[in-house]
Amino acid sequence: MKIRLIVVAAVMLLGPRAMAMQTATPQSPPSPAANPAAPVAAVAGAAAPAGRAGRGNPAATLYTEICAGCHGAAVIAGPRGPSLLDDQWAHGADDESIVKNIREGFPAAGMPPFKESLTDQQIWQMVAYIHLQAGNLKDRPEYVPDPDGQVIKSEKQAFKVEIVARNLETPWALAFLPDGRLLITERPGRLRIVDHGRLLPDPVKGLPKVWEKQDGGLFDVEVHPQYSRNEWIYLSYSETLPGYVPPPPAAADATTTTPATTNAPASSTLIARGSTSPPANTVRLSMTPSPSVSSSTATSLI
Repeated sequence: MKIRLIVVAAVMLLGPRAMAMQTATPQSPPSPAANPAAPVAAVAGAAAPAGRAGRGNPAATLYTEICAGCHGAAVIAGPRGPSLLDDQWAHGADDESIVKNIREGFPAAGMPPFKESLTDQQIWQMVAYIHLQAGNLKDRPEYVPDPDGQVIKSEKQAFKVEIVARNLETPWALAFLPDGRLLITERPGRLRIVDHGRLLPDPVKGLPKVWEKQDGGLFDVEVHPQYSRNEWIYLSYSETLPGYVPPPPAAADATTTTPATTNAPASSTLIARGSTSPPANTVRLSMTPSPSVSSSTATSLI
C-alpha cells in the first residue's frame, strides 16, 4: 500500500497515496491544584460492600454511624432524607459543595451541621467514600464473553454483532477504502489494515512518531472522496515537540516482517499544524464536497 501523508494539526501527505494527519502539540500534564483538604479524600481507600461498615475504613464507619440512619445505605431514599448514593445532588454535585453541605448542614430540613463534630479530614474522607460506594451500587452491564454473532433487538430493529478485528490497542477511528479494506488507527501510533476480514499482522510503516500520553496519540483517519484517482488518506495525531526526551522503555519493541501491503509511504508532506495554546489532543477530520479536509478539536474532556 503506497501512501502519501498529509498531517492536519500538523497535516502531511503520504506517497502516491496521500494521508492527512493533524498533529496536536502536547504539553506537559498540569500540576494538580494545591488543595490542603482534597488529598485527604484518597485515604478512604476501597469502598466496603453495600450494607457493611467496612472494617479498617474510618469513612465507612462514620457513614454508618452518622449518615445511614437518615439517608440509608442504598440508592433508594432513607427514612428521613434522600439517598446520598444515587449521584443525585440538589445542592451541588462537586466535592467542594458536598463538603460545604456536610459542614453547614440544612437545619431547616432537619440535617444538623457537622463542622463541630467532624474534622475537615473526616469530611473529605466521607465524600470520597460516598463516591466509591455509589459506584459500587450502580447496576453492572450484563457480561457477554464474546459478542460475535450475538443478535441484539431494539424497539425498531434487530441487528447482529460481527467482530471484524481483535487484539487492537485503543482503536480510535476507522475508514473504508474503495476496495473494501478497512483502515483502523490505534492511539499509540499505528495504522492497521483489515483486508476483507483479516487483520494484517503489521501496521503501515513510515507514520510520524506520535505523542502518546494522557489523551494524545494517533486519532482520526479519512479517505479522500477521489481516492481511486489520487490515493490520498488523511490522519490526525499529536506530535512530539522538539527537545522532548521520553523515559527509557520498559522493554524493547518486538520486530516483525512487514508485508508489501504495509510498506512505508513514498513521501510525506506537512500541510497544517494546530495551535499549541491550548493544545488540541482530540481531533476529528471530515471531507467536504469541494473536496477539502476540515478538522474539529477538543481541548478538554468532560
